[in-house]
Formats: sequence, structure tokens, C-alpha cells
Amino acid sequence: AKPGTKDFGILSILYGLVANIVFLMNLAPRSFYPPPEVDSRIIKIEWKEGIFLEHNFIVFLKHIFSQRRKTVLNALKRMGIKTEKIKQILCCLEIDTKTRPEQISPLHYVKLYQKCKT
Repeated sequence: AKPGTKDFGILSILYGLVANIVFLMNLAPRSFYPPPEVDSRIIKIEWKEGIFLEHNFIVFLKHIFSQRRKTVLNALKRMGIKTEKIKQILCCLEIDTKTRPEQISPLHYVKLYQKCKT
């Protein structure tokens, strides 16, 4: 899923950082028995070399997405980070204070995490 869509979440971020997802083909519901009420896709996952994600980065994402209708500013405040520091970090990364979790790109999440942990 792409940033800004309702389907964008933690898995989208993690896979966006560690792999390239290649769409191969659609499968119609009639391809299965019993036919599901959804369309299916076959994808290929091409892993990127030398990518390592810290466990705490995943915990960070889970916390931010735990209430995805809240702003990132409010999610970070709930993590105990002072409001002024959050505003400085968001300004530095050119992220609006009213931005919601699903609106931030995977690379911006890496930068946000790095700045928040210092």
C-alpha cells in the first residue's frame, strides 16, 4: 500500500524498507474453492541486501499506529517525548504537526525514529 491510503500501515513500511514487491498477476475468486469474496494477487518479494531493522524501530511503529487516527505528534507525546522536541523534529523532517501515521513514507519513519531516540 502507498502512503496516504487507508491500507498503508506497519507491514507497508517494513516491506518498503527491506524489499521490492513486484506484482505478477491477479487471481479471480473462481480460482479457489470455495471462492472468496476478495480478489487475490500473486506477488514476488525481492529482498534488498544488507538491510537490518532494529527491534525498537518495530516497537516504535506499533506505538505510532496503535491509534492511527491520532496525529503523529500526539502519538509521540504518548511515548513521553516533550512537545517542543517533537515539533522541532517534525519541522526538521518537513512533516506537518497534523500529519497522521498513514501519511508518512517509510524513509521518513526511519529518520523520525533516529531523531526520536537521541
